[in-house]
Amino acid sequence: MHNNQPYHDFEILTIILKEKLELKITDIKAETESKEYLAIDFEINAKKIKFRRSKISPTKTGQFVTLWQRNNSGIIEPFSINCPSEIFFILCLKDSLLGAFIFSKKILQEEGILSSTNKVGKLGFRIYPDWDSPTNTKAIKN
Repeated sequence: MHNNQPYHDFEILTIILKEKLELKITDIKAETESKEYLAIDFEINAKKIKFRRSKISPTKTGQFVTLWQRNNSGIIEPFSINCPSEIFFILCLKDSLLGAFIFSKKILQEEGILSSTNKVGKLGFRIYPDWDSPTNTKAIKN
């Protein structure tokens, strides 16, 4: 499923969304940061989406994804609940397997991923597609 063309995985996603689900995708912008995770912002039917592709960890079960931005001082920080994106779309790939996690802003705040006035969020987190079988308690909860 992977090839050397930049953004090939995102192209696969847009084909699925446009042709199979008949969703209108607009305002596609690659982020300057997090290219390693294929960081792209776009809109579906006027809803702002933040897209990432997760990465397979060589020594741990599951896949890792980052969700951060640089502040005005150039320091990385987690996205906050005030981020304009309403939905966070994480694409997972492994060999011929393709999956996705779609998170609302509210869920990511409740799980401590997005920062709020009460809590500092996380720069990244681990996800577990159906084909991965985590064994430790925290991973199973995730």
